[in-house]
Amino acid sequence: MPSEKNSPRIMDAILNCPWFTGIDTADLEVLAGHASVKRYKANEFIYQPGERKTHIFCILEGRIRRSISSSLGQELSLSDQLAGEWIPDAIATERPLHLDMKAIEATDMLAIPRGQMISFADNHPSIYKHLYLFQAETSRGLLTMLEAIAHFPLRARLAARIVHLANDHGNSVEGGTRIPQCLSQNDLALLSFGSRPRVNRILKEWTDRGILTVDNKHYIVNDIEALAHESEQHYL
Repeated sequence: MPSEKNSPRIMDAILNCPWFTGIDTADLEVLAGHASVKRYKANEFIYQPGERKTHIFCILEGRIRRSISSSLGQELSLSDQLAGEWIPDAIATERPLHLDMKAIEATDMLAIPRGQMISFADNHPSIYKHLYLFQAETSRGLLTMLEAIAHFPLRARLAARIVHLANDHGNSVEGGTRIPQCLSQNDLALLSFGSRPRVNRILKEWTDRGILTVDNKHYIVNDIEALAHESEQHYL
């Protein structure tokens, strides 16, 4: 896992982070001096269950997946996170969590040591307010996810995941919205908490109906309204 210091990408990421709004640039430059860029290969773990969380991260390039794995090898994928997203787990506690975080593709991560980030936040208390709001939104998302697992059918969960990816990360192209992530059917099965064969059948149906187009593992949403309607069908 190679790393680099003094990268201009570090300061750019810190300046664009809403947690640091209103803080003097000179102070942010001091914080940037403690940060480094860590590079992870595809399928390399950033951390695994039981490991202490020692850094606050920001994804500079690539994609990571946060998941829970059982002793039998079953995996519950909670989320995929992309460039520009921050991961502040370590600032709240350094206790091990029962989660793992893995690079899905080659990924560069800005890393700030936990102690340096806490000292900086203690001197700039407004950061804690931003982190509180961030964590509240994260908790709301997890509760929504648990509700979906408990009560919604697979096709609604799958549609909701694809709509989220299209709305938050998609690029407008002729005929619809292209999701930039390269997603296999297994990826979508993990993210929607379903089996690959069932996900395959649903995706084929939506493709036949013209809702989706698949271009070399990149999905184009041709009819976002129809897909959103599918996500709202909460019958079992």
